Formats: sequence, structure tokens, C-alpha cells
Amino acid sequence: MADPATDRFVAQVPGLLAELERRAQALFDLTLTPAVDSLPALEQIAHFLWQARASFDQQDQRINILLLGAYLGEIVRRDRGGAWRVDPALGLPLVDLPSGEVWSPMEMTRIRLTLGQTRDFPLPSS
Repeated sequence: MADPATDRFVAQVPGLLAELERRAQALFDLTLTPAVDSLPALEQIAHFLWQARASFDQQDQRINILLLGAYLGEIVRRDRGGAWRVDPALGLPLVDLPSGEVWSPMEMTRIRLTLGQTRDFPLPSS
């Protein structure tokens, strides 16, 4: 049985990717593609957003997390296989990997943009 929340999110992914690609080009002169070779560009964007975090309200920060998290998740999904799923308890999109690992690109992005704890996005091990 299809999950409506997951179906809605998956339907939004192409638009989210296109929006981040547009912003990356317009604001940072970066060209993104949903492939592993775009990870350094995503890091540049994340680093800028982390440094500028005080200038964003909660809604802006949620949008930043959604855009970067969807892009990061789609890179991993395409590179390693797997499928998007929205966790009903958390309300967060997750990537279920073929290894059985469940990976949360939104949580990784939230940590990166709010805490700045890492210079690189931690990718799943599988």
C-alpha cells in the first residue's frame, strides 16, 4: 500500500532540487547536479548558511534544511540506491538504503546548519 505522505514528498523532490539548483546558480554561481560530485558545492552553500544562520528566521531555516536535505538525500539515493520514505512518527523524509540502513538527510542537514559541528556532510556508511 502506498503511503500518501511519502508519495507527496517524492512528488515534490524534482521541484526542490530545481529550486536549490536555481538558488545555487543565482546566489553562489555554483552548478549543482544530484550526483556525488556536487557534494563540495553543497558544502560551500551549507557553510555560508551556517555562518549566516543568525539572519534567518525559523521559516527560512526550515526551507534551507528542506532544500539542502532533499538534495543531499537524492544524491545518496541515486548513488547508493534506496527509496524515500516519510517517517510518520517524526514527519521527516528518510532514505531507506538497500543495506537496511535508514538515513536521515534532513537531520544531517539540520545539524550542519544549526550546530555547524562538521565541515562535511556525514554520509551513510553503506
